Amino acid sequence: ESQSAVAIRNLLDRATRDYPQDEEVWYLMGWALNQQQRGVEAERALREHLRRTPQSPKGHAQLAVALLAQQRYVEAVEVLQAALKLKPTWRELYSNLGFACVQLGRDEEAIGHFRDALALDPNYLPSYAALAELLSRRGGRDEARRLLQQAFEMDPADTRVGAMLQKLDASQ
Repeated sequence: ESQSAVAIRNLLDRATRDYPQDEEVWYLMGWALNQQQRGVEAERALREHLRRTPQSPKGHAQLAVALLAQQRYVEAVEVLQAALKLKPTWRELYSNLGFACVQLGRDEEAIGHFRDALALDPNYLPSYAALAELLSRRGGRDEARRLLQQAFEMDPADTRVGAMLQKLDASQ
């Protein structure tokens, strides 16, 4: 753990002690813990944030990240669906929902969520890659190649997209 990460966490620990009624401090604590991949601790802070502000889309989004990190996919789906009711135009919610559905073996649902994410933001490369990977696994190689080609044209330096295209071409 870096010195700056420790300093930030210490600052947020002090802030939650000194200002326990401030819901934003709890959100920031959860966000910082998610950045450090400390899902259990992030979940506690984010649940406190949501207890104080249950209509917080960003709180729901970060709680879902904490649950995904703990591989609690069913719960993450529920939290993401609640977040979408609050903010239906947030592409990350759809993308994370797609990821959770893939982990649960709900591929058709995941495909729909990745398509929704791309409809909201056609420049979000992770959704292209995730959708292409899922389609390729399910036999939709032509569409997967087309999606990866679009992503590659947007950012030729993205090594993941380039590697996925090469792998798809090599396996044909």
